[in-house]
Amino acid sequence: MKENKEKDVRLLSRTSIYLSQSKTKKKEEKKQPARKHRLPSVSNDLTNKHFTIDNKMKLNKKMIIPILLSIISLTGFIVFLILVANNHVFKIDNFNEILFNVRNGFLNVLLKILTYFGSAVVLFASALLILIFVKNRRVGFGLLGGLTAASLLNLIVKYIVKRPRPTLPMVVKEIGYSFPSAHAMLSLVFFGLLIYFVLKYSNKKWLKITLTILFSLIVVVVGFSRVYLGVHYLSDILAGYLVGLPIVFATIFVLQNFKVKK
Repeated sequence: MKENKEKDVRLLSRTSIYLSQSKTKKKEEKKQPARKHRLPSVSNDLTNKHFTIDNKMKLNKKMIIPILLSIISLTGFIVFLILVANNHVFKIDNFNEILFNVRNGFLNVLLKILTYFGSAVVLFASALLILIFVKNRRVGFGLLGGLTAASLLNLIVKYIVKRPRPTLPMVVKEIGYSFPSAHAMLSLVFFGLLIYFVLKYSNKKWLKITLTILFSLIVVVVGFSRVYLGVHYLSDILAGYLVGLPIVFATIFVLQNFKVKK
């Protein structure tokens, strides 16, 4: 009996000690301010990775429109290429006869001058001057790269297709083959890239709008002048534009993904 009583006393003492310790702990916890639960650094890394993925997805979305336009342009050019190679006669090429009937001395002189905006010599010289005098070397290298690619492709296609020039009297003398128009290709590549650089680097909205309209008009006028002067068919001009546009987008892609020392 005595042993049992001693055991009961020990148990009671232990329980009382435990209860007193638990009460003191609760009081201490009430006194201490509540701790904020912070996410571990791993979660921050995960969120950063998540945003990086989102940014890459946005960049890919921006590339969708240029890729689609390039595919459409190349498809149109290939259609022209196949038809021209098979000596197809386009109804739109009758436009040469219409312009031949409206020729006059003033337009002859004016369009002789304006057609130089698509000349390979003029455009390559302009690109070299830009490379020398413009601090941002990406502009000059981009223009030279785009013009070089367009010129090489134009020569290759011309010697594959070997389309003769129009038979109507020419206002200016031209040699070589007709399809596609080098003036149309080079002017679109050169002024298309200039539009890109203006939109990218200029902070003035009015300047962006003005130069975009001006450069676009120059490209159209150059193409018109080649038909008016009797050195190209209208189908040559359209084919030159269609194959020139993907070169513009390809050049922009290279500039955006490869660093050029300023």
